[in-house]
Amino acid sequence: MSCLICKLNNAGNLPKIFYLDYEKDGPMVLGIAPQDASDRLIMFQNRFDNLFRKYITYTGGEELFGLPVTQYPQLLEIKKQLVLLQKLYGLYNTVIETVNGYYDILQIKLFIFDLFS
Repeated sequence: MSCLICKLNNAGNLPKIFYLDYEKDGPMVLGIAPQDASDRLIMFQNRFDNLFRKYITYTGGEELFGLPVTQYPQLLEIKKQLVLLQKLYGLYNTVIETVNGYYDILQIKLFIFDLFS
């Protein structure tokens, strides 16, 4: 049982490290390009998913053994932010792909025009 408590105490540091990294290098850092933010979102979403799985496992273990359940409100807030950012950057990426598709069509039409003139 003491080994479990030690692991739970060590697991409490994982969200803190993630919070610091998210604030410092996350997708919501001011002044970065939208494409960089989109790339960072993918990276931090993967890290968050791993961390959230551990959170679910550890809180389940705390409940199972009658330990006080550790709350991480900032983790739940980041989850909400990541869901909204995924929607935002999903739309952004779709718009960029569509606009780039228009440029490709325009280039093909110009190429065809050059062939017939």
